[in-house]
Amino acid sequence: MGLHTGEAELRDGDYFGSTLNRCARLMSIGDGGQILLSNATGTLVMVGLPGDTDLFDLGVHRLPDLARPERIFQLRSRGARSDFPPLRSLDYFPGELPIVLTSFVGRERELQSVVDASAKSRIVTVIGVGGVGKTRLALQAAAEMLPGFADGAWFCELASIADRDAVPEAVATCLAVTQRSS
Repeated sequence: MGLHTGEAELRDGDYFGSTLNRCARLMSIGDGGQILLSNATGTLVMVGLPGDTDLFDLGVHRLPDLARPERIFQLRSRGARSDFPPLRSLDYFPGELPIVLTSFVGRERELQSVVDASAKSRIVTVIGVGGVGKTRLALQAAAEMLPGFADGAWFCELASIADRDAVPEAVATCLAVTQRSS
């Protein structure tokens, strides 16, 4: 369960907005039976908790599709399970994906196409003119697929590579792979 405090907007009988997005991302990194609270909610409730409950600070975590990291608390109560695995935030998985500064909105179809193509092929190329959001789309796809890759995901910036023969070295550097003598 994830709890976050903020305003939501009502549209056509349903709620939407960044508050619900943050809450959904919070829920997505927890384990069944675990109650996670955002910093906003934790701050509001920590002084009024019953004597047999407390908030355990799980630290600051990067959540998929959110620009800023979130301090997360776990609600604990006497007699309830409290030994959960580590949160499955972007920080939990190996690799290095940059923090994105924008929300990902309105391109779900394109995102699903990249995710589907990645399931069928080892290499997927996203093409288009400059500035249309290819990198943002690829980063979102990587963040969404990250839990399925135990070895993690890395972002290797190749835009500045002018010589195609330099690409393998740039990727090796990104992955911290060193050459061994045979």
